[in-house]
Amino acid sequence: MDVVTETIEAVRALGPLGSEGTTGEKLEENLRAARDGSCSERLRWLVGKQYSLETDTNVFGEEYPKETFKELLETTVRDEYVKARIVNLTRKEPRSVREMAPELGLDPAEVLRMVTILRGRNIVDVKEVRDTSPLYTALV
Repeated sequence: MDVVTETIEAVRALGPLGSEGTTGEKLEENLRAARDGSCSERLRWLVGKQYSLETDTNVFGEEYPKETFKELLETTVRDEYVKARIVNLTRKEPRSVREMAPELGLDPAEVLRMVTILRGRNIVDVKEVRDTSPLYTALV
């Protein structure tokens, strides 16, 4: 089964928009992050390589396990979505990792890992420090 078919099936299983209790502004934010995350270069590259990774062998004649690719793809989709949420949150106002963690439903250490990646790419940066906590703001 290819990525498109799996995605369609996953979306159908979720049901109509808002059926999980997310409505209004929160739903718009989630959809914006999903759109932005799906446009990432990393995700586009990975999807573009799916066919060759699943059908070809490497230089040692080894096949890339389909389950491993699926796990990699799921992790990449999740990471790109979270990074897009962080960028969108920090566009509105500067925020600390501790402020973003509950809103993202993640452990602060995971949020810090994503912020570090985004800082390395010059997508977010420290705006100021409040009570020993850096406040991050989007640069894009």
